[in-house]
Amino acid sequence: MEPWYIQGSSAGYWTRQWGVPGDIPVPGDYDGDGKAELRRVMRSDNIVFYNEEVECGLFARLCPAPMPHKIYGLSLADQVGGEQRIATVLWRQTLDNLYLANNPRPVVMAGAERNDGSTINDLLDDAPGALIRTNTEGIDAFAVPFVADKSFPMLAYVEQQAESRTGISKQGQGMDPDALSTAGQITATQSAIEEEGRNSRGEMIARIFAETGLRDLFRLMLKILVNHQPRERMVRLRSKWVPMDPRSWNADMDVSISVGLGIGSKAQQIMTAQTVLTTMEALGASPYAQALIDSEKVYNGVKRLFNAAGIKNVDDFLKEPQRDEQGNVVEPPQQPDPKTQAAMAQVQIAQMKAQSQSQLDQMKLEQQGQVAYMNAQLEAQKASHKAALDQQSAQFEAGLAQQKFAFEARLAALEAAHNEHMDHRNAERQDRIAESTIHKNRSGGDLSK
Repeated sequence: MEPWYIQGSSAGYWTRQWGVPGDIPVPGDYDGDGKAELRRVMRSDNIVFYNEEVECGLFARLCPAPMPHKIYGLSLADQVGGEQRIATVLWRQTLDNLYLANNPRPVVMAGAERNDGSTINDLLDDAPGALIRTNTEGIDAFAVPFVADKSFPMLAYVEQQAESRTGISKQGQGMDPDALSTAGQITATQSAIEEEGRNSRGEMIARIFAETGLRDLFRLMLKILVNHQPRERMVRLRSKWVPMDPRSWNADMDVSISVGLGIGSKAQQIMTAQTVLTTMEALGASPYAQALIDSEKVYNGVKRLFNAAGIKNVDDFLKEPQRDEQGNVVEPPQQPDPKTQAAMAQVQIAQMKAQSQSQLDQMKLEQQGQVAYMNAQLEAQKASHKAALDQQSAQFEAGLAQQKFAFEARLAALEAAHNEHMDHRNAERQDRIAESTIHKNRSGGDLSK
């Protein structure tokens, strides 16, 4: 049982908006009020179970390849179904040939089979190295040649045809491995062009989804929200909680779709956002700054740069411009004219230079006073050290003279004692000489003769 919708007219014609083959003709003016209405009908075979008037059809259609005058168009599977079947046949035949080439069939000659049937049983056992019992050597292998390699170019051709039909190439899944090879080097511009051209069909499908099914879906959501929300609600908008009452909205207002495709890669998006900010900065220094840009425009430019870089929650880094009670942006105080600002900067620089020179002169005077004070302190310390040194020198000389006098007196005493000792020894020597002379000349004669 499937739901379907019909839209009729007061003239008695019936046109189907949603449905299935085999429509049941239901008058457009079903209730007889002279106005055509949209009705929701549920049936099983030819029996109608449900038939009521509805505001809108609660379905949004998505089709990657729409066709004129048809509800359902073609999907990617419909476009490459034939190539997929051909590829399946080629793969199956390739594998069959590989199976036969890897498992050759045995050929049994006449007279090789034994009477007990063991030859056939042994042939049915395909275990590696299994024995085969025969009467004679009448078994040979029938090898099937491998010719399935001829199907590989056909498989590549089928894959190429599928890519041409869908417009989605394998390079769109990542960088081409041959892009940086030695033999197939390409320039950065060529690589950017190829990258931009990849998966253009996928981007077109996304645009179709956005302009058809998603737009219808959000229009249905808007209409249901307007017609069936009973009271005011608080919602979060721009990081603030605000009241929302859609009962006063227009349920038939238009919905515009902004598709975020076709603007380059992430690096190109960042570069574009930086270019926009540079242009805004140049405009900010021009006479047209107040007429063309404000804080909200700059906030939007920086926010787009952050979004391109992958940062979704920009409130952690940026402060949203302030607004008044009427919702208008409160601009910060305007900056002075660039020429006036430059003149003021020159005056400030001159004042800073004069102040710096005055501080430098004061520092020089203080430094000179400190040097004079340190020199006086140094001279006083030198005089004090010299007096102390002279006193120590006089004391040392007096001590040295006293020690010299004591040494000389001691030396004189030692010399007198030595002389006395020598005189005593000389006297003893003279006595011994005299005594020896007496012994030689004693009476009785010379002993040496």
